[in-house]
Amino acid sequence: MKITCNEAVKNLIDYLHRELGNIERKKIDEHLEKCYKCCDKFEFEEKLSDIICKQGGDETCPKRLKSNIIKLINEVE
Repeated sequence: MKITCNEAVKNLIDYLHRELGNIERKKIDEHLEKCYKCCDKFEFEEKLSDIICKQGGDETCPKRLKSNIIKLINEVE
């Protein structure tokens, strides 16, 4: 079953943090192989997440920050 860009982006943070199950992760992998628009978003978010983790230590991302990042990414669409 294929997923839409909105579905992929909705699961962006969980995908990057490897918090999805194998089936959900595989669906996003397949989507990213074909969708360069989403691939750019995922690459940007991954780099941003790496920077935040390096700056903030090993703390987990607060839910409000996660929600705000997802909201901003969705607005870019």
